[in-house]
Amino acid sequence: MTLIPSSKSTVGYRVGSFDVAATLTAPILALWIRDLDAFYSVSPITLYMYILVSFVSSIWFFVCFHVARGLPHYFSLQDAVQIIKATFCAVVSTATFAFAFMRMDGFPRSVPLIHFFLLLAMLSGTRLIQRGIVQQGDLRKANFVRA
Repeated sequence: MTLIPSSKSTVGYRVGSFDVAATLTAPILALWIRDLDAFYSVSPITLYMYILVSFVSSIWFFVCFHVARGLPHYFSLQDAVQIIKATFCAVVSTATFAFAFMRMDGFPRSVPLIHFFLLLAMLSGTRLIQRGIVQQGDLRKANFVRA
């Protein structure tokens, strides 16, 4: 019987709670930023379907690309590349599905691009803020020990 170290196990799938919140708010904010009038003129069913497709595809690609596997305290370039790839795939699949199968009449075509940049900023921004807070705390500890 071959035992696999727990660090190499792929049994658990994790998605961060802020990642879920960012996934739900990014498409709404993208439409709101693009055109406030379009936000109110788009039918609610169209908006809900876009949000639902975006949510499902984003969570799927976050799990596939292991976005939550990296430690926020040690946010690195490799983690940022994984976030970029997962966000790109999620937004492209959302846009493809939404515009090809649901037609999305009255929905601005630039919303997926804004959605991509917003989701990317939310996901990487929180990790950078967490890393900055941890590093600032480490500097305080180092100054305290030195004094």
